[in-house]
Amino acid sequence: MSALSFTPLRRPSACLRFLPHPPWHLPSSKFWAGAGYLVYLGLQSLGAKNQPHAISRTVATNSYQAFTKAMITGILNPKVALFFLAFLPQFVNPARGFAFWQFLTLGTILALLDTGYETMLAIVASTLSQRLILNPHFMLWRQRLTGAVLVGLGVRLALTQRI
Repeated sequence: MSALSFTPLRRPSACLRFLPHPPWHLPSSKFWAGAGYLVYLGLQSLGAKNQPHAISRTVATNSYQAFTKAMITGILNPKVALFFLAFLPQFVNPARGFAFWQFLTLGTILALLDTGYETMLAIVASTLSQRLILNPHFMLWRQRLTGAVLVGLGVRLALTQRI
């Protein structure tokens, strides 16, 4: 008798018909509790006073640590590899020479362009965030907008018809 002849391994969906309520259907009370919690958080955010000490503090790191962390994150991201495997082959022509060098050249060009773009993006975002964090009027409206969005999501969740 093989392991695959055991019904749960062969057809897991066959075992679900014995359950009174399939696990992907949450009871209605959980939806109501979730919707109520979102509305509660939104109202709490709407009613709170803008306090300067409420600004989140970031962990101070030097530039080398930030760069190293970003490089490791980028290298280990599988979407980057999939992008290169899907995008670059259309520009490689085996008649023009060894395909490896073409991949390497195109990949280097893309990496340099992306590094320049993301460097400029980081500079602009850093400058803009410093200005916005120091602006109490912006912080108050950001807090109000966040509260309104949370209330809206809670109301929408409460009014959504569930299967």
